Amino acid sequence: MAAAASSDTGRTVRRRKSGDERRQEIIREATKVIAERGFYGASLQEIADGIGITQAGMLRHVKNKNELLLLVLGQFESDNPTQACLDSMAKDYRQTGKPQCFPAIYRTSVKQALDNPRLTQLYLVLRAEAMDPQHPAHDYFAQRGLKGRQNVASVAWNVPERYRNPQALVDLYLTMGSALDGLQMRWLGERDFDLEQHWKVCEDFFYPLPEWEGYR
Repeated sequence: MAAAASSDTGRTVRRRKSGDERRQEIIREATKVIAERGFYGASLQEIADGIGITQAGMLRHVKNKNELLLLVLGQFESDNPTQACLDSMAKDYRQTGKPQCFPAIYRTSVKQALDNPRLTQLYLVLRAEAMDPQHPAHDYFAQRGLKGRQNVASVAWNVPERYRNPQALVDLYLTMGSALDGLQMRWLGERDFDLEQHWKVCEDFFYPLPEWEGYR
């Protein structure tokens, strides 16, 4: 229950949280625990303890651990600026026909990581676990990758001539995404690792001048 002060007596009274408020609280705590321990290492009891309710009480809001994972992934997508950036550029292209700025995709990803390391850790931990075909998020990540490549291929980008072939551009997108995943793992695991600076080094490698002059 949420605490509130009574204006009449000065005593603290308790307000029962709505179902949506409690569910969001559960999702936030589950995100934290799963990011730290992975899906397999997280327990419903630990998540319930983290928000001060019983496991039975938590299961009134989520059916089971798999459903909770789906809720966490759904919130991850809602909070994902990179996907929002890509969706926005795809929409702008459909409406205007204007070629879009390709480097903006992963610059948004780097800013997203710096702004919210926990979500980045959640993604990387689950992505590694989900290589197992039996993992409940296996299909989610497979489809997510496919959707991302399809979205990139459907947009005209303001890029050098050799990348104006959709397959060449998708290959660049995939390679850069893999590079960023590796950098983010080092950044989360190594002290004093400057993610932003190392990404700038990657950009100089992937977007060399003078070829990318005017496209970066």
